[in-house]
Amino acid sequence: MGLACKNAILIVEFAKDKQEEGLDPLAAVLEACRLRLRPILMTSFAFIMGVVPLVISSGAGAEMRHAMGVAVFSGMLG
Repeated sequence: MGLACKNAILIVEFAKDKQEEGLDPLAAVLEACRLRLRPILMTSFAFIMGVVPLVISSGAGAEMRHAMGVAVFSGMLG
């Protein structure tokens, strides 16, 4: 939830800045989305790939790591 809120706030702030620069609201939102999409996707993919070892863990204590990894992985996807 935290990362999704942060991403939404960033897009709104960028759109607000663009609108203050003189763009109409729709153009400001589209420009903000264009500027922020790649960094948002890169952050999300890095986070997801970081928990993949927890999802595929094995060995002692793997049940706890696996459960946490699946929860975080699924939460980031959905």
